[in-house]
Amino acid sequence: LYTLCMKTIRPVAFGLMLCFLLSPLVANAQDRPGGNTIVGDTGIWFVPTGETLPKGRWSGGAQLVNEDRSEGFSDITDIGGMFAFGVSDRVELFGTFSYRRIDADLVPVAANGQPQDYLIRQGWKTGIGDVWAGAKFKLLSQRDNPSGYSVAARLMAKLPAASFDDGLGTGKADFQVDLITSREFSEKVELSLQTGFKVRGSPDGYNLTQGLKWGDGAAFPSRSRFRGIAEMHGEALEDQDQRFTGSN
Repeated sequence: LYTLCMKTIRPVAFGLMLCFLLSPLVANAQDRPGGNTIVGDTGIWFVPTGETLPKGRWSGGAQLVNEDRSEGFSDITDIGGMFAFGVSDRVELFGTFSYRRIDADLVPVAANGQPQDYLIRQGWKTGIGDVWAGAKFKLLSQRDNPSGYSVAARLMAKLPAASFDDGLGTGKADFQVDLITSREFSEKVELSLQTGFKVRGSPDGYNLTQGLKWGDGAAFPSRSRFRGIAEMHGEALEDQDQRFTGSN
């Protein structure tokens, strides 16, 4: 999957792929397989679902996430692993870690706007990426809900493991909360919607902003180990006027 992110008023990342999921597809409460998102919880790929792992079950896998950013004409790749564990039938703990590579063709990167999650300073850098960890709480299950929807709340935090000095990360913790709704139709297609809010920590010299996160995705056939998936996700930044306030 190749994801393209463009700096617009509402940056959107589009993804479409026919794939074999590297992570184990663990059956959930609906007796259908579920993969891991890029942060580890049960979901499609970028977009989570309202389902959680059954109590005592776990899932995990390897992933490569590539992103192109207009800021600095940067190519960003994270290679790592993710995991999830069902604490109960309604609570899931999850996390992800990675090795990060950034290739920026335009320096200084701020000439094309302020990146929000990477403070790119060099043309080429590699190192440990940030760590994400969190919990997802299933509020409604499709099996038990008369309306047939699964609903979950997700809380997660970024542990700033990526090097601030090398520009691989911000060096500050971030937090995100999401409300997720999903439903499987006729045991063939699974659809999911996500809305959330992300709070970023700002290092000295930067005024990073909060943002409204959103996403929608579909998986077909939903009960097969080989699935075609389509996703659309993005973020509406609270403050569009991003400036570097420190010294070069």
